[in-house]
Amino acid sequence: AKLAFKTIKRNDIRKNKLIAKHKNDVDYFIRFNYKDDITKDNVTRKLLSFGVFKLENRKE
Repeated sequence: AKLAFKTIKRNDIRKNKLIAKHKNDVDYFIRFNYKDDITKDNVTRKLLSFGVFKLENRKE
């Protein structure tokens, strides 16, 4: 578990540096809690809450 945590932490640091270097390429940056399931409904709910798209643009 400690090794997995260190790996995640290292990846997060690398990801944050990449985003900082390429701010113009990133319109939205949304983090998901590692405890949350990555399902279509959860992702859609998160994107809607950040205003990434509206319901009328949503495709099933």
